[in-house]
Amino acid sequence: MDPYTALMYTLRQLLGPLIKMPWSALTATVLSMLCVAISRAISGLITREDKLSYALEEIAKWEKKRAKALKEKDRKLYEHVLREKPRIDRLRSRVAAERAKSNVISLVLWFALFKFVSDIFAGEPVAVLPIFNYAPVTLPIWYVLTSLWFAPLLSRVMKQEQRRKG
Repeated sequence: MDPYTALMYTLRQLLGPLIKMPWSALTATVLSMLCVAISRAISGLITREDKLSYALEEIAKWEKKRAKALKEKDRKLYEHVLREKPRIDRLRSRVAAERAKSNVISLVLWFALFKFVSDIFAGEPVAVLPIFNYAPVTLPIWYVLTSLWFAPLLSRVMKQEQRRKG
């Protein structure tokens, strides 16, 4: 038996009744929330928030100047704004690159964690939804349902914590 299969077998034995209904819904929810939290935490560590927020502030200031120049039809201000455009374009590309880096790493990590947690439940139903005649739900569907409400909640908490610290 390969090491991964042995690990899955051991985890399934240790978790025993926790991966069988009715406790599987709670276990799957906790494990899904843990996957989302780990993914967000690592993404937060990788993303340079200070550089990202500075670049976004500079872009917003430039956009306001540009809008003001267009609204007032101020030719000198508009030419000044256009001279700053290459710098703003570089800032925009840095923001896009920073977000792409974070997204790629989060996606790879998510797939790894999801595969690991999915293998624990081995495709068995983890919950029953009271719609569609009490349809049994497997981990992938339960994960999506859990992450749809937990990920935004976690993001808000993390943003509040960052504001409190900085």
